[in-house]
Amino acid sequence: MRLAVGAAAATAGAVVGAAYAGIVEPRRLRIRRLTLRLPRWPQRLDGLRVAVIADLHAGGPHVDEDRIEQIVGRVNGERPDLVEPILPPAEEVPFIIKARHTIFYGTPLEYFLGQNGIRHLVLAGQVTEQCILYSALDAYVRHLEITIPADAVAGIDRKLHEAALEMMAANMDAETPPAAEVSFTD
Repeated sequence: MRLAVGAAAATAGAVVGAAYAGIVEPRRLRIRRLTLRLPRWPQRLDGLRVAVIADLHAGGPHVDEDRIEQIVGRVNGERPDLVEPILPPAEEVPFIIKARHTIFYGTPLEYFLGQNGIRHLVLAGQVTEQCILYSALDAYVRHLEITIPADAVAGIDRKLHEAALEMMAANMDAETPPAAEVSFTD
């Protein structure tokens, strides 16, 4: 009898846990506002508002493009400094979810670029010395042209950020103009 009750409890726990992880949590959006006091924080960054989006379950059965847009809209409504879009995408712009350090890992980007004859990428966002660098390297080994607007990328560490920009320009022939000088036409 104890074994049957224990097995039933374990099964019920697994079902409840799966329901929470698969249905409740992906629909839940929690915004926490924190004020951080960091030692050695540069005074020029005092008051910086940063938005962190985590654990979206993107690509799961309950998190489609509409849900992602809803989350992005909610985050943008908070007016953070580091997630402010430079160019909001038009409705006809394809949406590709990047889940790892490079836009090419586990995504259909390479196929999409090939099918559409796109040979030039403009990379913007964060983190320069990680995601931008790795995506640029992946683009370079695929013989794609790369532009990285220097004022449209953000790094965690200033020295590594600058070194990554320098490496991409020197080793991958990446252009690094200001964002205002980037043209999206032929």
